[in-house]
Amino acid sequence: MTSSFPPPNRRLSVNAMCTYPWSFDEDLATWREAGLGQAGLLMAKLQHDAEACMDRLTAAGIMAATLITQGFDLSAPDVWKP
Repeated sequence: MTSSFPPPNRRLSVNAMCTYPWSFDEDLATWREAGLGQAGLLMAKLQHDAEACMDRLTAAGIMAATLITQGFDLSAPDVWKP
């Protein structure tokens, strides 16, 4: 399959927050196609089986750069303030 992305910069990292409505599977497929070496993760997307998701990320050659844990709801702006 030919990628629609330019040649990758393996130091580039994209955060799963950018694709909030997507599943982990959709994120991982896009990151692999883009040739990314790092990605920021959302715990909410990993909850169904975090260990398996991390194994798949590692197998794809992608390192977890950051992890956003629970604590806020993007659909509830009133709780965004500290």
